[in-house]
Parts: sequence; structure tokens; C-alpha cells
Amino acid sequence: MPTITVDGKQMDFEKGQSILEVAFNNGKDIPHYCYHPSLSVVASCRICLAEVWAPNPRNDNKLEPMPKLLPTCQTQAGDGQVVYTDSPKATANQKSVMEMLLNHHPIDCPVCDQAGECTLQDYAYEYGRGVRRCDTEKITQSKKDIGDHIMLYGDRCIMCTRCVRFTDEITGTSELYIEGRDASECIDVFPGIGINNELSGNVIDICPVGAMLDKDFMFQQRVWFLKTAPSIDPLTSSGDNINIEHNENKIYRVKPRTNIDVNQYWITDEVRYGWKFVYDECRLTEMAEDAEINAADKLQGAKKIALLVSPMMSCEDAWLLGQLVRSMDSSAIIGLGPVPMVGEDKTFKSGFTIRSEKAPNARGVKRALGDALDYDEWEKQMSGADTVVVTGNYPASWGTPEIAENQTLI
Repeated sequence: MPTITVDGKQMDFEKGQSILEVAFNNGKDIPHYCYHPSLSVVASCRICLAEVWAPNPRNDNKLEPMPKLLPTCQTQAGDGQVVYTDSPKATANQKSVMEMLLNHHPIDCPVCDQAGECTLQDYAYEYGRGVRRCDTEKITQSKKDIGDHIMLYGDRCIMCTRCVRFTDEITGTSELYIEGRDASECIDVFPGIGINNELSGNVIDICPVGAMLDKDFMFQQRVWFLKTAPSIDPLTSSGDNINIEHNENKIYRVKPRTNIDVNQYWITDEVRYGWKFVYDECRLTEMAEDAEINAADKLQGAKKIALLVSPMMSCEDAWLLGQLVRSMDSSAIIGLGPVPMVGEDKTFKSGFTIRSEKAPNARGVKRALGDALDYDEWEKQMSGADTVVVTGNYPASWGTPEIAENQTLI
């Protein structure tokens, strides 16, 4: 396998990988702003430039330096290359890029929501000069509401163009564009068109600075107070991987957790903002007094049981409930609750798909129960039962009079 050496560490790589990709795959972080693994490479931020030495086939494959620093995000790795990201030339470039960016950047860190997870802030500590060498007029732009969920702070933007490429390449909706040239460049939305596609919140995640902010999370919590719990999307059948960020037992936001085989780097706005039901005033937070005793008494006296299991349940809960009911009535009528469907599957330009099925575990529950009936068939057979057990958190949307009028409903 071909190898490349980055800052003294030898790394294996596959043909076609960039130097930056090889470094990341081997635990080496090279500073970058514009690069994102799921977006096209533009090599515009220039902070990833490195000194590259490569074998020269015209000189007995002796290592020779490339005449200029090369962008590691765009330069393909070659067998035998030696790369220096910490050489005097590379370090000088990193400091120059940071100096240019910070020269125009507002000192908003104390009030910016991105503080604590800002790449510009992190790199300022690691690669910045620490001393301001010139005093130029700051670029000022007013903040702008550009969508249902997003506030744009244009004066914080470093023109990495990740957000523009996201709407062009991932969603294919192209709401964002670059206006102006040179020092007057800025990100904007087309007149009368906000960024309101179903994946819009992801531009907040990929923005390396505080230019794109989440209106829902704005000024709610400092990120260094947040704790992260890995989880799975509970609202759809996609199984999107998510991180729930919370503090003192209160959820503040939901963000995507990378899983290339499932949701790539993204989640839908439905998943990102759909957790508010957790704090609904109508939600039960305590078990009703003697609820389990009353349910057990009704089941013990049942002659024929019909059980309807929610597709929102976990496999373990569904299996245990099925075993319990079958132990009381071996011929129990067991069915899977209605599976919510909204429209049709929608696939974006990048291949990311929003599923129309809005139950997180319908297939898992049916498999755990074994021979569960579909809802329509269960409803037909349910009339022969004297006790009906309904589980789940959404019966108001499909419960029928026949179910409600059963003489023993649990």
C-alpha cells in the first residue's frame, strides 16, 4: 500500500485521497475552514497550505520540494511524499491567514452563540499571532433574518462558502449565493426567497464561525455547559443518528451525529426541532396512582385479550409486552398500531432521503412480536375480545369508537 509522511508520521492511503483526508483518517488535524468531506473542494481559505516534498522521477526519485505551498484539501496524496504542516513556511502562512481573517472580524466572542465551538476562535489560539499589527476599519453588515430558523450575521462571515455549496450540492435548492466581489463579498439569499428547505438547519452546523445562528437556540445556553447524549431520531423511520445536548436535565438542542451509511452528516429540520413535545404541558410526567395494579387486575380477569402495540415502542418493550399478554391468553389478538405516513419519500440531490414513514420502529416491533397483525386486520378481529390493551403515545389520531367503547380498555 502506498504511504505518505505527514509531520514525521507515516500513513497509508488509497489512491485518489487528498493529503488532508489521509491526515484526518490517521488522527492528524490540519487546520481548515472551507473543506467539508461531503462538499466539493474549493481550496479558498488557504489555511491548510503545507510544504510538500515529492520524489522526482527525473532525478532518481530524490525528494524535492514543490516550488510553493500546496492546499492539502486539493492536493492528492502520492506515494513517498513528505508533508510538513508545521514547517516555518507553513506556520507563517497559517499566521498570515488568521491575521487577515481576524483583521476584519468583529470582537463578538462574549455575545456570540458560537463561542466555545468556533473554529476561528480555536485557530486564533493555536495559530494566531496574538498581536494586532494594523488598524483597519471593520467590515460591518447588519444581521438578517434569512429563514424560519436561521439568522445571518454577515460581518462574522469568513466566506468559506460551505453554506452556499450545501444548498447547491446537498439539497439542490440553491437559496444562498455570493454577492459582490473581493472585500465586498457577502452571503445572501435571493430576494423574496428564504432558506426554508427541509434540511436548512444543517447550514448552522457546518458554519465554522458565528455567521449562521439558530434562532431557536440563540442566547439560550453557553455551549460549554452542555452535555451530549448520543441517540437515534425518534420521529421517523430513517434511524438518523443524533446528539441530544442538555444541561441540568433540560434539552436545549439536537444536532446530527455522523453516520455515513445512515444519515451522512445531516438531519432534517423535523428531527432537529421536533423534540419540543418533551416539555408539552399535557405530557404525563408521573405514573397515575395504582395504574399498574388496575391494569393487572383487568388483565387477570380477561377471557379474550386484544393487544395493539405502538410502532413507537422499542423492540425490548414490545417483546416483553407480547410475552406477558400471551402468558395470560395464548390466543390473544396481537396487532401493530397504525404507522403514520406523510406524503412520499423525498430524495435530495446528494441522495439524502426523508422517509414518509413517521414511526421509528414499526418493522422492529412487528418482528419482536412475531405474528402481529396489521392494524386493519386487527381492528376486524378485535370485536371478539372482552379486554383491549392499547399502547403508544398517539391514539388520539386513530382511535376508533369500537376501541373506545370496549367494556375493558387498558
